[in-house]
Amino acid sequence: MLLVILSSLTFTIMSSSFVFFLLGLFPLSFILAFSGLEIAVSIIQAQVFVILTSSYIKDSLFLHSDSSAKPGLSSKVNLNRKVSLPYLEWGRRLYSSAQNSQHFVSGIRSYSTEVNSQSFKLTPFWVTGFCDACLRSRWNKSYLHKSSHSTMSLVVWGTNLTSSVGSGRFSKQVSNMVKLPPHEYSIVIGLLLSDGWLIMPNPHSKNARLGFAQSGAHSAYFWSVFCSLAHYCSSFPTVRNRTRFDKKTIELQFFTRSLPCFTELHSLFYVNKVKIIPHNMYELLTPVVLAHWIQGDGSTERHGLILCTDSYTTQDVVRLMNVLIIRYRLDCTLRFHRPTQLRIYIREGSMPLLRTIVIPYMHTSMLYKLHSLFYPKGVKIIPKNIYELLTPVSLAHLIMGHGSVQLMA
Repeated sequence: MLLVILSSLTFTIMSSSFVFFLLGLFPLSFILAFSGLEIAVSIIQAQVFVILTSSYIKDSLFLHSDSSAKPGLSSKVNLNRKVSLPYLEWGRRLYSSAQNSQHFVSGIRSYSTEVNSQSFKLTPFWVTGFCDACLRSRWNKSYLHKSSHSTMSLVVWGTNLTSSVGSGRFSKQVSNMVKLPPHEYSIVIGLLLSDGWLIMPNPHSKNARLGFAQSGAHSAYFWSVFCSLAHYCSSFPTVRNRTRFDKKTIELQFFTRSLPCFTELHSLFYVNKVKIIPHNMYELLTPVVLAHWIQGDGSTERHGLILCTDSYTTQDVVRLMNVLIIRYRLDCTLRFHRPTQLRIYIREGSMPLLRTIVIPYMHTSMLYKLHSLFYPKGVKIIPKNIYELLTPVSLAHLIMGHGSVQLMA
């Protein structure tokens, strides 16, 4: 509108006389310059719009690719490094090569120089448990297929998360983008109820990180948990020595990155650096959470199951027991382990219902804690109520673990 008014005024002035025609050249030059500037700005805006639109289209096409960019990782992170494929291939090589297995054993021994050689007994679970966890893990099944950078298939959020071990530090913007999908969120909650913990790496840290440790006898379960949470880890697990009840043991331990998603859980589960049970535990205690809680703190009884809750207050233990009774209809009671330590006992009558709830989410190496179903006399059997137990999730894990393809003539 301004250019229209100036153009009309200039045309009127220049058409009146020769003198005004010469004087009108000055506003005319201003109008031409202003028009050129407007054209240049419009070209720049069009270029920016095309670049941003192309970027958004590219992100929408390749965001869910199995091997391209992942949510929560910046463009500086090299996702095609060989370190992102260690679990399946390296585990198989360890299992198949006696020489590599000896190197693996030697590596573990180097961490335990203070342990007496007679008391250090390396069970086959250190190697076979590692391989078994990787082969059965839902997290690794994408590696069984050849990676493709051109795939544009939509996937369920959380099913395509691969390892970020060795990818370097995340920027602040990337860290804020990393979230826990429902399945991984439930795993973390289950670990926090049992053997997991959240800490601030140093007094100046703003974000917390998750730590988890298991003994060598439970290495198969440990590796399955690590494979599920490797997307949030920057390094591989380590081996440490621990003395408990005057007995030296070997433990596997890993830490995640310090991320805001873990800080949210830290504020929920910790008050003044003391672990508590949140008031919304009824919503948090999903079957996946219950399964990992049992695998970590469950203790077999002759007829039932004990959940070790020694570190919680009486109020917190009662809150947990109430959730088990109200949400899952389990027959529970309290038992004193020590005068100030309460534990939850699940009676024998509720064990069939409990198995139906948690077995689809438990690792096979931890099923002994539900001994009366699959291991009544220490030998694995197929229970009579397998019709009710064989859910689609159980069938999927059975096929991934023992399925094979045969060509029929």
